[in-house]
Amino acid sequence: MANIKEIVEFLEGIYQLEVNDKVLGGEEGVANRQAKELGGRTLWLKDTIEKIQSGEISAGNAEKLAGMLPGTGADSILHTDANGNVGVGGAPSAWGDGYRALEIMEGCGLVANTSFDNIRMVENAYYNGTAWKYKNDGRAIILVLVDGYMYVQTALYGTADDEITWADTQTINPNGNVGVGDVPKSWSPNINAIEVGSLSLGGYKGDTYGNSYLFDNGYIDESNNVRYKRSDSLSYYLMGDGSHRF
Repeated sequence: MANIKEIVEFLEGIYQLEVNDKVLGGEEGVANRQAKELGGRTLWLKDTIEKIQSGEISAGNAEKLAGMLPGTGADSILHTDANGNVGVGGAPSAWGDGYRALEIMEGCGLVANTSFDNIRMVENAYYNGTAWKYKNDGRAIILVLVDGYMYVQTALYGTADDEITWADTQTINPNGNVGVGDVPKSWSPNINAIEVGSLSLGGYKGDTYGNSYLFDNGYIDESNNVRYKRSDSLSYYLMGDGSHRF
């Protein structure tokens, strides 16, 4: 006795025996046609399920996520390393053990330090465990958020994998005061200020007093006392009421 030969094929419809069909057996006999077509469907389903189970193909919306699975192939969207760093569209840099990074566009990304409560936004830079390095040829910049402070550091043009020397270009403290090239002093909480070198411009928040101060080597501390910024002579100008002091 021979078995029906099954073909891996999912037919849209199953043949219906007609009144005028002659009952005929054999491989191509009409009496075996329905069983042959149903057997083909069953074999197709079995083959498809096995491919899904093996990961050869994905099902439904999972197909849209197939390229996002961690990998190293050219078709992979997300690339991960053994430390859990992720590169989108390319392999992540060789980050040191103390950092976890999500890199986008081969050099831009978000980085967290596993030992400290901070996060960094970087462009064209990575930390290899001992020093900061250029990811590619070009300039580099880093934005650090820690303890309510925001630090901006920049680096001049460099070559890929060369060591970076950062320059502190801007700092914003938790009160919103800005220091250009240095950390701003601890001003009165009623004042917002911007410091550039020895010069400082401070103004009271809202309409508390309506006064603004332009200092050379001075600032108003948290107790509202005028302080030297450095141990040099102090001059400042009180602009709100039109008076000035030296």
